[in-house]
Amino acid sequence: MPETDSHSAHHRPRVLTTDDIDMIAERAARKALDLVLVEVGRSVVKKTLFIVGVVFVGALVLVKTGKITLL
Repeated sequence: MPETDSHSAHHRPRVLTTDDIDMIAERAARKALDLVLVEVGRSVVKKTLFIVGVVFVGALVLVKTGKITLL
């Protein structure tokens, strides 16, 4: 059964130009940067929420032990 897709023996492989390679490299770099920024943002949010949680629990302990009074 002969191949019918774009990789069949009847088609010659396309030669990439320098512009094609540059475009591919730029798209890959943008995607990689997007992934890094997402991970950095996720890490910052996690650390911020952790700190907020620690401060909240600490304040709650101080209020419950009577070391700080509200109003």
